[in-house]
Amino acid sequence: PGLLSGCHVYLHGQFNQNCPSKKELEVLVKAGGGKLLVREPNAESIPPQERTVFFHVLFDSPLVNCSYYIIYQEGSHSEPKLKYDMEHIKSLPLTWLIDCIDHFQLLRPFLPTAVKRGSWALQLYARKNFLKIVSLFFV
Repeated sequence: PGLLSGCHVYLHGQFNQNCPSKKELEVLVKAGGGKLLVREPNAESIPPQERTVFFHVLFDSPLVNCSYYIIYQEGSHSEPKLKYDMEHIKSLPLTWLIDCIDHFQLLRPFLPTAVKRGSWALQLYARKNFLKIVSLFFV
């Protein structure tokens, strides 16, 4: 199955020149088997039959029961003010989606998954949070 098979994805706001265009992201979502939404989903009215379990997610992941994703560009003027972190719907940054594609797995959100070579800021962030991350794996 495709990486996003069964996922409902809404691309929130605009995406600037430093990332793929909205059209390119739409193509990626569809190519991965995801269903592209034209309007932001209502967290309170998601039908139970659309809550699916995915093949490309770890069984102990917080995403195991999540089937709706609102993807936004972090730091942009159109970043949503209200972000969901419910069992069935999550608001996640575009960097998360790109990392998932890179690893062909729906990764745990908000963990530094890929430190870009030459980025001292990201390397410092990864080192600073190393103990916190390790503790999450051994709890």
